Amino acid sequence: MPRAEKSKRDELTFQQRKFVNEYLRHGNGRNAAISAGYSEKSADSQASQLLKLPKIKKAIESKEKEFEMASLITVESVLERILNIADDEDATNSEKLNALKMLGQHLAMFTDKQVITNEANNPFEQMSDEEVIKMYEEQNKFKKKA
Repeated sequence: MPRAEKSKRDELTFQQRKFVNEYLRHGNGRNAAISAGYSEKSADSQASQLLKLPKIKKAIESKEKEFEMASLITVESVLERILNIADDEDATNSEKLNALKMLGQHLAMFTDKQVITNEANNPFEQMSDEEVIKMYEEQNKFKKKA
């Protein structure tokens, strides 16, 4: 049913959406109800009632499918597909080159590195930590007097 045609009855309230998210997180109706803002006294019965509602069931199933799809796309699966293209005898040279380029980018093989050095003299370089601390403390004493 298109979004514009959905009735108010089919939509979840903020608290119900929170319950769905917390239920997926906790896997426990009572804890989800409490986290969603329902009272602790009625959390068990509230969770039971909510889990019987078709729109809540549908929302939970929908979110579970989203999580399942998201977990299917991993770095390893993407790299595996790229490797398959690079090794595919039927792939064009352009496809193979693009796959190898993506692998190289993933491995940071083409990163230009620059070494930057600072030739300026550091007046504190030859001092020990104790000497630097003592100097700092003396400077603070001088500032407090002024």
